[in-house]
Amino acid sequence: MAEGAKSAIQTFAAPASGAPAAIGPYSQAAAIGDTIYVSGCIGLLPGDETRFASDDVQGQAKQALTNMRAILAAAGSDMNHVAKTTVLLTDMQNYAAVSPTITLFDWLC
Repeated sequence: MAEGAKSAIQTFAAPASGAPAAIGPYSQAAAIGDTIYVSGCIGLLPGDETRFASDDVQGQAKQALTNMRAILAAAGSDMNHVAKTTVLLTDMQNYAAVSPTITLFDWLC
């Protein structure tokens, strides 16, 4: 990059209000132009990055999506602009419990 040139990537280092702080040395989100990339969201509680919102996978999925919504809001966006997500499960037996949570999370409303 040329000296004095600005980076095309804008990172959001401060924790988004309503989402847990990053638990590693990374940003919660980065923007390149009008596209926002959200880092992996898990079901941790905001303000207590040591506790999951629930012991069950459905509650954790709901909290992960709530955290993603807060991060998008802090970056000036919302769930209506989400083009793609990836859900990682440790056990495919949990798919039946997680699928309705994702479907009913007012994705496109």
